[in-house]
Amino acid sequence: MASNLVPRHKFFRGESQSRSILTAIETHHPMLSIIEYHDLLIELAAVFFSTFLAVFTFRLARFFKHGIFYSSYRLLWPAFSFYSIGSFFDFAAYLSLDPTWFQIITYLNLDITWLHIIHALGHALFFVFITLSVYRFYRAWLEMGMKEV
Repeated sequence: MASNLVPRHKFFRGESQSRSILTAIETHHPMLSIIEYHDLLIELAAVFFSTFLAVFTFRLARFFKHGIFYSSYRLLWPAFSFYSIGSFFDFAAYLSLDPTWFQIITYLNLDITWLHIIHALGHALFFVFITLSVYRFYRAWLEMGMKEV
């Protein structure tokens, strides 16, 4: 009975980490073989990069305050914020496949289905706000006297 509690891979015994973390997790928990390690890193990078863009476009919108492009830039920072939120919940959904993180996420009363729903909703709101922002940029372009594209 106690042998089932001992991790089977040397990564979990604290030995050399020469093999990838994904391989170690796959041998410990077979459910994680459906994801790849770089997917986690891409989602984590998306969280940080979109948060950076949200802060940057918020500051940029304040620069254009009372200008013709203000309404367009004002819609960009919530768009990137929603994208960041969606990426964070997708990252949490990936992590919930690991037994340790699954215990933490269930302790917080988060269901993996809701993680995916919030992820999809965040990305959907991102596309809505980006579309509105591009439309307002186009309207500002026409108001400046430029020709139609």
